[in-house]
Amino acid sequence: MNPALERLILAWDACLQARGLETERLRKVYERLLQEQLPNHPGLTRDRLHQAVRHAYGLWARKQKHPPSIPASA
Repeated sequence: MNPALERLILAWDACLQARGLETERLRKVYERLLQEQLPNHPGLTRDRLHQAVRHAYGLWARKQKHPPSIPASA
Protein backbone atom coordinates (compact mmCIF):
# COMPACT_ATOMS: atom_id res chain seq x y z
CA MET A 1 0.00 0.00 0.00
CA ASN A 2 1.13 3.54 -0.70
CA PRO A 3 2.63 4.94 2.55
CA ALA A 4 0.81 8.28 2.18
CA LEU A 5 -2.53 6.51 1.70
CA GLU A 6 -1.83 4.26 4.66
CA ARG A 7 -1.14 7.31 6.87
CA LEU A 8 -4.43 8.86 5.75
CA ILE A 9 -6.34 5.62 6.40
CA LEU A 10 -4.85 5.26 9.87
CA ALA A 11 -5.55 8.92 10.65
CA TRP A 12 -9.17 8.52 9.49
CA ASP A 13 -9.49 5.37 11.62
CA ALA A 14 -8.19 7.31 14.62
CA CYS A 15 -10.80 10.01 13.98
CA LEU A 16 -13.58 7.44 13.85
CA GLN A 17 -12.40 5.74 17.05
CA ALA A 18 -11.75 8.96 19.00
CA ARG A 19 -13.88 10.01 21.91
CA GLY A 20 -13.94 13.13 24.01
CA LEU A 21 -11.19 15.73 23.84
CA GLU A 22 -9.07 13.70 21.41
CA THR A 23 -11.68 13.93 18.66
CA GLU A 24 -10.90 17.49 17.59
CA ARG A 25 -7.12 17.04 17.78
CA LEU A 26 -7.23 13.88 15.66
CA ARG A 27 -9.56 15.50 13.14
CA LYS A 28 -7.06 18.33 12.74
CA VAL A 29 -4.25 15.83 12.19
CA TYR A 30 -6.31 14.10 9.48
CA GLU A 31 -7.17 17.42 7.81
CA ARG A 32 -3.49 18.42 7.83
CA LEU A 33 -2.51 15.12 6.19
CA LEU A 34 -5.20 15.66 3.52
CA GLN A 35 -3.90 19.16 2.81
CA GLU A 36 -0.33 17.88 2.56
CA GLN A 37 -1.33 15.38 -0.13
CA LEU A 38 -3.32 17.74 -2.36
CA PRO A 39 -0.25 19.31 -4.08
CA ASN A 40 0.88 15.79 -5.04
CA HIS A 41 -2.38 15.24 -6.97
CA PRO A 42 -3.15 18.23 -9.21
CA GLY A 43 -6.81 18.59 -10.07
CA LEU A 44 -7.93 16.54 -7.06
CA THR A 45 -10.16 18.37 -4.62
CA ARG A 46 -10.06 17.91 -0.87
CA ASP A 47 -13.54 16.35 -0.96
CA ARG A 48 -12.60 13.84 -3.67
CA LEU A 49 -9.44 12.88 -1.77
CA HIS A 50 -11.50 12.41 1.39
CA GLN A 51 -13.96 10.20 -0.55
CA ALA A 52 -11.04 8.13 -1.85
CA VAL A 53 -9.68 7.73 1.69
CA ARG A 54 -13.11 6.67 2.96
CA HIS A 55 -13.38 4.09 0.18
CA ALA A 56 -9.86 2.75 0.84
CA TYR A 57 -10.66 2.73 4.57
CA GLY A 58 -13.66 0.49 3.95
CA LEU A 59 -11.50 -2.01 2.06
CA TRP A 60 -8.80 -1.81 4.73
CA ALA A 61 -11.31 -2.29 7.56
CA ARG A 62 -12.77 -5.41 5.92
CA LYS A 63 -9.29 -6.91 5.63
CA GLN A 64 -8.68 -6.17 9.31
CA LYS A 65 -11.78 -8.17 10.25
CA HIS A 66 -10.83 -11.10 8.03
CA PRO A 67 -7.10 -11.71 8.17
CA PRO A 68 -5.69 -13.97 5.46
CA SER A 69 -6.01 -17.65 6.20
CA ILE A 70 -2.96 -19.64 7.20
CA PRO A 71 -1.64 -21.52 4.16
CA ALA A 72 -1.73 -25.30 4.27
CA SER A 73 1.61 -26.82 5.17
CA ALA A 74 3.52 -28.20 2.23
